[in-house]
Amino acid sequence: MRSRCHRLPNQLSFMDMAGVYPAVNRPKHIMKRTLLLIVISTVLIASVACSPAERPAVSVDSELPPLQRDIHSHARPEEARVTNLSLDLTPDFATKKIAGIARLTIQRAQTADSVILDTRDLTIRSVKDANGSPLGFVLGAGNDFMGSPLSIALPTVGDTIIIDYETSPEAPAVQWLSPAQTAGGRMPFLFT
Repeated sequence: MRSRCHRLPNQLSFMDMAGVYPAVNRPKHIMKRTLLLIVISTVLIASVACSPAERPAVSVDSELPPLQRDIHSHARPEEARVTNLSLDLTPDFATKKIAGIARLTIQRAQTADSVILDTRDLTIRSVKDANGSPLGFVLGAGNDFMGSPLSIALPTVGDTIIIDYETSPEAPAVQWLSPAQTAGGRMPFLFT
C-alpha cells in the first residue's frame, strides 16, 4: 500500500506507527473530525453530569447530609462544615512562622450558630465575616492528640468566614529546612 502523505526527512508517514498520524502531517479533515468528536463528547458528558435528576433537591430548611463523625476531630460536621477554602499564606523563614488568611465557605444546618475547626499551634489574630465585621471566637484548651478546637460564631447573613492567623515556630505540621539541609545548599525550604 502506498502512502499519500509526503514525508519530510526523519518523519514518519501516517501509515507508520500502527496507522497513527503524526501531528505535523495530519490531514485537515481528520483534525476537524477529531475536534468535532471531542466537542460532541464534551457536550454529552456535561449534559449527563449536570442533569437535574442527578442532583438531590435541597430545601433551605433541610438538615445537612450526614457525614460520619471523626472521633479524632473537634468538628461537628452535622451542624456546620467547611465546603470551600481559600488561603493566602506568607512564610517568614527568619522567624519560622507562616502568616495566613483563610477564607472559608460554611454550609450549616438551620439550627447551627457556630462552626468548630481543628487547630494546633496557631495564634488567631481575628475572625470576620465577608463584610469585615468581627465574629466571636474561642480557642479552646488543646491536647497532644487532637490540638485545640476553634469555635467561631456564624455570621447572621452570608456563609463566609475570614480567619487571620499565624503559625508558631514549633508547629508540627510545618517543617523548615535551612539552606544546608537542602540539595542546592543555597536556599531554605518549607513543607507542610
